[in-house]
Amino acid sequence: MQEKYVSAVSASKVGAILRKHWGLSPEKVVLISASSNLIYSADDLIVRLTPCNYRTRTELLSEYEFSDFLSEYMSVSKTIAPLSSALLRNRDKNACPTTSFNNEEHYNTSATCDGDKCSRIARASNNNEENNKAFAAACDSDSDNFNRIAPVPCIRTRIGGEYFWMTVTTRARGRHIKYAELWDFSNGIAELWGEALGLMHKLTKTFRPRYPRFSYDCEPSKSLYKKALGSFDIGLLNLFESSEAKMANLNRGVDDYGLLHYDMHYGNFFIYGESLELFDFDDCCYAHFIADFAVVAYALTWEPLPEEVNEKLISFMKEFCKGYRKHNILDKKWFLCFDIFYQYRLLLVLSFLLVEFDRTEMQEHIDKIVNLIKTPLDLAKLAAVV
Repeated sequence: MQEKYVSAVSASKVGAILRKHWGLSPEKVVLISASSNLIYSADDLIVRLTPCNYRTRTELLSEYEFSDFLSEYMSVSKTIAPLSSALLRNRDKNACPTTSFNNEEHYNTSATCDGDKCSRIARASNNNEENNKAFAAACDSDSDNFNRIAPVPCIRTRIGGEYFWMTVTTRARGRHIKYAELWDFSNGIAELWGEALGLMHKLTKTFRPRYPRFSYDCEPSKSLYKKALGSFDIGLLNLFESSEAKMANLNRGVDDYGLLHYDMHYGNFFIYGESLELFDFDDCCYAHFIADFAVVAYALTWEPLPEEVNEKLISFMKEFCKGYRKHNILDKKWFLCFDIFYQYRLLLVLSFLLVEFDRTEMQEHIDKIVNLIKTPLDLAKLAAVV
């Protein structure tokens, strides 16, 4: 996260907005994370500030819609709409779907727009006023979603001269999982993790969204990532583009491809009783189901030495897939090309670090990822246990 965003926002300002628009008065507001988004803890709530040049309105709505859909069937942190969010319908189709007051705008989910078009426009200029006009011009005025009744899940607010989307969610119930716990298969965590992923993959096959979401190969920040990767190591950029080309030729059937969480590592869910509660859907996108397994693998292989990676990964996946198969079956053929998705995930994480953080502070992490990229996976043994 650029320092300008961190310095622009104060905890007291976040608290003031919560009081004004959510009717909440948390005792303590604390910044807990700063990368692509600013994340604040506010008692039993989580507040997220997303720079408007990072995500568009439609992207926020599509994220909310997906997590809301999943919450009907599995444990997911809930989005809390502002008190002032009206139930609106039959708006003027020629109007921009916003209500403005005091530098803040409430966006009505009864409107939609072309997500890719809005993404391009939002990133075309750093002038926020021009972007506001561009959002209005990009709205799809012919959509029947203008007749949809739904609460507004976020506000657009200006803090310290910077523009953000502000969303509030419940804090996930339960507790974080420690890395060491993952390898104690008697506690059932590996199987629970797999079960949650399998259920999500099953559910996404029936999901019919109103709001467009980007696919992994059209992620709005990807051009920045590729530029940073090329500056760092042209060979790794070539590997990234080669992986993309290979994935582009793979099947995208309903049993292989859909809207995924795309960042379901063990830091993005809590263990709650005998289940998991998921959160952080900011990276959700359309991708191959096997890509979610690559996220799991990346999280698992971070700690072991390179020579231990295959042994650790195979032993864990055996337990993980016991849970996954309770809800979904993924053809074993996907695990024979798993290295493509695993390397692609590693390269994504590497490029993210290069873009969002000072390289000198992340050098140890960068070196670790580069070593993992060079570590070959035993695909035959992996396919045999899943």
